[in-house]
Amino acid sequence: MGQDETVSGNKRNSSARRGLVVVLAAALALAVASRLHRQRPAVQTARPKPPTEFVHPFIPSPQVVKPPVAPCRARDLHDLVGAIRQSQKKVAPALKKMKEAGGPVACRAEADNRRWSAVADVFSHDTSGCVAQDSELDSQWNQVQSAVEALEACVDCTRPRDARTTSCQRAKELLDAADQATP
Repeated sequence: MGQDETVSGNKRNSSARRGLVVVLAAALALAVASRLHRQRPAVQTARPKPPTEFVHPFIPSPQVVKPPVAPCRARDLHDLVGAIRQSQKKVAPALKKMKEAGGPVACRAEADNRRWSAVADVFSHDTSGCVAQDSELDSQWNQVQSAVEALEACVDCTRPRDARTTSCQRAKELLDAADQATP
């Protein structure tokens, strides 16, 4: 009987093991099945709006125009326009002496041409400090600056005589317009 008891004990152990494995497999299958078949929560139909950035309301304010400061006042503009006109009168005889088709680049080294370029540079420096100052004379200073640029083209010895004459005339027109618009 001793042998029978050992065999039946082994049978009981193997049956218990099989039962335990079956139970564990069933539990694992149920866990996986329940995880796969879990119901999803109801979808919200109206999503809340994200907070928008606060924008300050537009508050109109009176337009402020700064009065011109020295050396950009009306009197300074009139003085500069007068100085440019005086120098333009002296440029006319020099234009007649120049070649019809314009000279080579080397002509800029001549004393007369260097002097006219220096005069135009001084006027350019004087006007550039008064442009875009947000003052009441901005448009007039812009016209004077354009006139000075036309004057620079007018005194350029490498340009043909007709182009230089046209630039001188344009400078005169711009100076007249700026002078008349300035109080």
